[in-house]
Amino acid sequence: MAQSGQQIESALKLASRELAQRTAGGSAPHQVILVADEWTSLLRGKLGELLTATALDIAEQGRKYGIFGMFCAQAWQVDAGGAV
Repeated sequence: MAQSGQQIESALKLASRELAQRTAGGSAPHQVILVADEWTSLLRGKLGELLTATALDIAEQGRKYGIFGMFCAQAWQVDAGGAV
């Protein structure tokens, strides 16, 4: 469970590395589920670009490699949710 900015950044990078390893032919012994609460609030912070990039990678190719994402927010709107 990540709570601080540094912990959240580490979790996002871990999910990205796992996806990269699996797409390169690495083994997939378990499923990965990345859950982010307060999504729209996090997007406005310094991790916004990394959050968006990671979410888009998972949305585009994660499922076939056993990597999933769940992003929770109170006010989902295109302008608040960004590219995701």
